[in-house]
Amino acid sequence: MNSTTAQYRQDILDHFTEKYYYLKEIKIEKDIEKDEKIKIYTPIEVIKILNQSVIGQHRAKVDAANAICNYTKSMSLSADERPFSNLLLIGPTGVGKTLLGHAIAEIMGKNFFEEKMVGFASPPYVGKHVDKNIIAAAIAKFGGDISKAENCIYFLDEIDKIAKKETHQRDSSGEGVQINLLPLLDRQVLNVELKSGETVKFDSSKALIICAGAFSGIEKNVKKRRETRPRIGFMGCQEQTDINEYYLNVDRSDIMDVGFLPEFVGRIGFISVFNSLSKSELRQILTEPKKATIKSIDSRLRLNAKKVDYHGGLFDYIVDTYEKTRPKEQCKDTNARGLESYCINLFKNMFMITDELCKIKKIPRLTIYVDTLEKLDKLNRNSDFNSLEGLEKFVEEGKGVLKDTGAIS
Repeated sequence: MNSTTAQYRQDILDHFTEKYYYLKEIKIEKDIEKDEKIKIYTPIEVIKILNQSVIGQHRAKVDAANAICNYTKSMSLSADERPFSNLLLIGPTGVGKTLLGHAIAEIMGKNFFEEKMVGFASPPYVGKHVDKNIIAAAIAKFGGDISKAENCIYFLDEIDKIAKKETHQRDSSGEGVQINLLPLLDRQVLNVELKSGETVKFDSSKALIICAGAFSGIEKNVKKRRETRPRIGFMGCQEQTDINEYYLNVDRSDIMDVGFLPEFVGRIGFISVFNSLSKSELRQILTEPKKATIKSIDSRLRLNAKKVDYHGGLFDYIVDTYEKTRPKEQCKDTNARGLESYCINLFKNMFMITDELCKIKKIPRLTIYVDTLEKLDKLNRNSDFNSLEGLEKFVEEGKGVLKDTGAIS
């Protein structure tokens, strides 16, 4: 090899070596820029943001805030060094568990994937499977983009449905599913078969897992555990009668007692317990959050009226009648979700009547009084909706109710 050829080859090598390091530096700079976009909040800052969406549940928000900060701060560590940030939300339906999950995803700038843990089984048993119905389904949801599925919050609702069952046979729908979930909770790299039949690598180290469930009856385990503790002095004479207080004292041993494996519970970093909502919290939920029920109702009514007002005391009336028209236990279990359905049902006749009134032009002003809703509700209960004539009669009489109560002038 002559000197000219050797120099030529060296020049080519130098060129590509320089280009490689140049491209590597660009990639590093882009990664740094990307990391700088990730906002790291303090727990108090997180709670303030959560307060805009979720009413009450302060203790649950504190745990959620700690989980978020734990996750974001520890991302600079290797997967093996990071403490677990996975979150377990416990509480009755309609208290804000799913809402909190969406709020966390918004704060963290992550994708959100939700799956109800009903009908799951461990392979080869028939049923939904963790790899196909959670991971592969998330990849499909994000258009086959694996990185989006990896950088995602997985909200596993009704997690209490996979509690271990007392059986002499293999528990494929309880213990088996928990075992299948361990690699996802454990931040492992998984082999996942897609619907197309292709097998891909899935790195779960960036995923945040939020499990949620009602865990109905778990307060009995707490009561039993607390009552076995020795009590002395005045405290030994007191009886704990508040079920909510038992519920708020759930710990990891109680979760294992209701059928969860120590390996599963050990991979949960934080446990947030939600309490049933008080009357004042229901009143706040009606009007205050960014997506409050009354705001969506107001938007609907403003399609028919230029100005919509709500007379003082109307929202208290709605909450009062909501609680009175449902049995105590049912009202407790449905909470905010039941209140939303109740409101929509309460205002649906108002929508129909104002739709008819604004056929030519919008109503100048609509003022809704307690008396307006009461008389419309009474008219609704006494009307016949089984025929077109009955519906037309209801609408005409409803227009009269709006005029008589001063809702429209």
